[in-house]
Amino acid sequence: MVVAEGRETSQTVDRALVLLEVLAEDGPLSSAGLARRTGLNRTVVTRLLATLERRGYVRRGPDGHVLGAALAVLGARAEAGVRDRARLALEALAARFGETAVLAVAEGGEAVAVDQVPGRAHPLRVEYRPGLRHPLTRGAHGRAILAFADPAVRDAALAADPDPDRLAALLGDTRARGWAYSRDELQSGTSGLAVPLFDARGRAVASLGIVAPVARFPDPATVAAATLDALEE
Repeated sequence: MVVAEGRETSQTVDRALVLLEVLAEDGPLSSAGLARRTGLNRTVVTRLLATLERRGYVRRGPDGHVLGAALAVLGARAEAGVRDRARLALEALAARFGETAVLAVAEGGEAVAVDQVPGRAHPLRVEYRPGLRHPLTRGAHGRAILAFADPAVRDAALAADPDPDRLAALLGDTRARGWAYSRDELQSGTSGLAVPLFDARGRAVASLGIVAPVARFPDPATVAAATLDALEE
């Protein structure tokens, strides 16, 4: 065991996770390629790959090692867990504000809606149907994730954006407040507010909040506080 930041951590587990992260970004790779990319000894890499392959987290393809099906199973279970934990918060927000509450998750460079609870207080409402997707750079739900995502993900988004200075300012504001707000972005006349949901490493993997017509959108700070309260209940 080694000590890092006052906590005991497993060097072996950490190295295995590094291999998986590199394969996710740049696979397929050979054991030699992984050793070069990670700086790990090739013998160590080979031993870790053998264990990961036996457990189904890595498989050997014609061009090198790639992520295995076991990770897809874990990912599906994790997404279901996020939906289960968020459902009560969605219902509470929709009931309090009478507007549609939405949960979105990150998938590649996009935010994907996976659940919503429609508001019932108004005959005309905004909907954000499950399956709807848009870039993480656009909309409150996307930027709430992007602002707190892996720095490499943010850097890639900034590099690809046509107005990186504006996006950087928006992400900075989101990080400072802890929530993202959008107006007239995904659909003219609509606004959204979302807070990030974090994984065990402290990186945003999902976002939760409400969408509503601009003309009757509640005070953003009030919505943000209510959203955070609903997630803690």
